[in-house]
Amino acid sequence: MSTLGGKVFASVGRIIIFKECLKNNIIPFIILDKDKLFYYRGLKEYKREKGYLVDTCLNAQDQYTKMIKYYLN
Repeated sequence: MSTLGGKVFASVGRIIIFKECLKNNIIPFIILDKDKLFYYRGLKEYKREKGYLVDTCLNAQDQYTKMIKYYLN
């Protein structure tokens, strides 16, 4: 698969996750570039240690909440 194709699928996946979070009253999250390595580690190690991915996503939710509050206030 080409790099462009992989990026398109990844972008679509992120949009679907974002939409499903909103649909299910879950605070959405955006993994920032500075946190990508933690996110990738969480995905890789999920079967052995779920906490890496969970903590990364919870941190991203906190960052998203702060950003939304900043722009809405």
